[in-house]
Amino acid sequence: MTGLLANFLLTRPPIPEPCTTEALARRSSPTPLVSFGAVPLEHGNATITIVRATWCPPPSEYRFSIGFNGPSSAGVFASSGNYTTTVESNTTFRVTWTDEDGQGLVNVGDTFRVTGDGKPLPSGEQFTLYLYTTNMSLVAAANWRT
Repeated sequence: MTGLLANFLLTRPPIPEPCTTEALARRSSPTPLVSFGAVPLEHGNATITIVRATWCPPPSEYRFSIGFNGPSSAGVFASSGNYTTTVESNTTFRVTWTDEDGQGLVNVGDTFRVTGDGKPLPSGEQFTLYLYTTNMSLVAAANWRT
């Protein structure tokens, strides 16, 4: 094989190691790298999907905040499929982490859903979901507009 395709195949980074509890145990003080996909809106609410994760700790190792007219206080994720509420600028938000693969780790394919409190997010507004480690180091951010 020659040319551009061969160069791409030879220089492409390796596929990330699957995030498993065994892989987690082998790491000491890792720095997570998480990337989010595009943020689709459904019925005025946002769903953020993890498209890359180099280290996948349990949700207890993360914190979040919502950027809406300023950042909210840091929230802790509830168990998969359940929401945590947070308030910013007199607006209540629900943030739900869903463990799509059932490993109990924040992993590729997992989603974060941001909604209003039983209603759609305010329309015509800019939002950001910030994902932090427990020491409040920023890991990733997703922006969207309703």
